[in-house]
Amino acid sequence: SFPTRRSSDLLELDFSNCIKLSDAGVKFFLEGIRWLTKLKELRLLFSNCTQLSDNALLYIKEGLLSLKELEELTLDFENSQNIYDNGMVHLQSLLKHCLSIKVLNLSLSGCKYITYNGLLSLKEGLVCLRHLREISLDFSNCPSLFDKGIENLLGGWDALYDLKKLKLSFANGSSITDSGIKVLESFSSFKTLEVLELGFDKCGRISEKSIETIKEVLKTLICLRKVNLSFSNCSNITDNGVYILQEGIKSLISLEELELRFSSCTKITDFGLGVIKFGVKNLESLYKIKLDFSSIPKVTKQAVEDLQLGLSYISDLEIVI
Repeated sequence: SFPTRRSSDLLELDFSNCIKLSDAGVKFFLEGIRWLTKLKELRLLFSNCTQLSDNALLYIKEGLLSLKELEELTLDFENSQNIYDNGMVHLQSLLKHCLSIKVLNLSLSGCKYITYNGLLSLKEGLVCLRHLREISLDFSNCPSLFDKGIENLLGGWDALYDLKKLKLSFANGSSITDSGIKVLESFSSFKTLEVLELGFDKCGRISEKSIETIKEVLKTLICLRKVNLSFSNCSNITDNGVYILQEGIKSLISLEELELRFSSCTKITDFGLGVIKFGVKNLESLYKIKLDFSSIPKVTKQAVEDLQLGLSYISDLEIVI
């Protein structure tokens, strides 16, 4: 048996850690889903189902074609080692048929054989979702993406101009450099974006140049209410990177919540922590700040105390070192 949530509008099937689940099993239960034509929200969770392959995505596509009213879709294939670029072709076809989707959550973390060609296929499906308001994509621990993968995935999103929430993770992207991050410049067109979350933890080849790109994007997204940026274990980021970032944060006049992670960025010092107060001092709506500067030898308790004093007007403040 497996955990199931069911209502007239929602169906969640959680097969996480079912290591014996096969493509044939996925095909079997999808025969039933195809008749739920009024379904609004579907969550299919296959984390650590190591036997699943591209065929599972093919069967999902075939099973969901009749769900014309589907508005929210979650697919979790974390650590599915047999997912390749062909699986992204099936996803593309699915998205092109499910045009009513407003919220899409897709995790392919640890699917190490997906390449930049697969991400191009996926993007061609994404840009057809003209009603899309929220999107979360997790491609952490995918070593075969390279800069071309990010460019293929994130370039040309102009048709998604009504996005309200955008969450992306490329953590542990050892093949990603500053050159690939430049594609984020295109996000300046998301004028109505309210929530932005970017995860680049353990992307050891990015530097202040990437933060400069993000800074310029932030300066154009004045409707942002929540920002979460994570650069933990990015060894090339220094105090200057934090300074550049706070220059972009200054422009976020609607910002309510801010979370920044620089854990284990060992080139950062007390100065890097301290400059954050200059970026937020005039943001009148800001009430919550969480900062993670843990495992950084040159960030001291005294610097934390000084920053706490400078941000005493923030009702919900957390600083971790």
